[in-house]
Amino acid sequence: MTYRIPQIFTLLALIFYLAVPTHAAENNNGTVWITLVADEGVLIRSGETAILVDTFGENVHHDLVKGEAPFSSIQLAFISHSHPDHFNPATMRTFLINHPETVLASSSEIIKLMRDGFPGGSPINDRLLEVKTEKGKITSIALPGIKGDFIELKHSVSPLYPDKVLGHIIHIGKKEIFYIGEAEMTPENWQPYNLKSYDIDIVILPYWIYKEETTRKIIEEHIAPKRVIVTMNEGHELSTQASELSRIYPRVIFLDTLMQSFELE
Repeated sequence: MTYRIPQIFTLLALIFYLAVPTHAAENNNGTVWITLVADEGVLIRSGETAILVDTFGENVHHDLVKGEAPFSSIQLAFISHSHPDHFNPATMRTFLINHPETVLASSSEIIKLMRDGFPGGSPINDRLLEVKTEKGKITSIALPGIKGDFIELKHSVSPLYPDKVLGHIIHIGKKEIFYIGEAEMTPENWQPYNLKSYDIDIVILPYWIYKEETTRKIIEEHIAPKRVIVTMNEGHELSTQASELSRIYPRVIFLDTLMQSFELE
């Protein structure tokens, strides 16, 4: 394979970043903002560092691909799995072409889908970072201002959806943010990882999963975060059950409006 000179420098930079010690993310001391962007996808920002998670699905935000604020500078993009409400390869390719500063870090499946869209050779190949995971083990990457830990999980209702889901523990601004996504809430899915030891500040997951009592029990027993963010993509006011949950669990934040944010100090 032949690399152009800019690609060589980018690849060397990625190798260097991956070698950064795990405390590298602690250099960013700012407040963390978490913003609902589309469906269950979020923008996580602290200072000049920004990450997009699962925001490239069917209902992509109209300003995102164009790079309009607040999407003008994105260092990292994560995709938890390949379902179309989270990931559209064509949209993701366009975004990366328009955003030369962004690295996509995801599973082998996602990276292959990205590369397959450029049969003559990918102009974004040097910004596609394949994350190889193994059940029961934690895979880590480090970029300036960010450290990401990936865990391999079963998708919710796994007999119908036998897909692998990547859980993301994002270390940014001295905070630990865990994006669960659509992972299955069964004890065997979570027991191998000892996530309580991470001292998680925020867990992020969709309302349709959080509303189940078994889910809340799993979160408490296996993760024990300080707070929970629940995303609601229905586009209407909180349901009666959500309102009741917010009363019972006052430290739960419900994001139910696009571009609604929560400030984590």
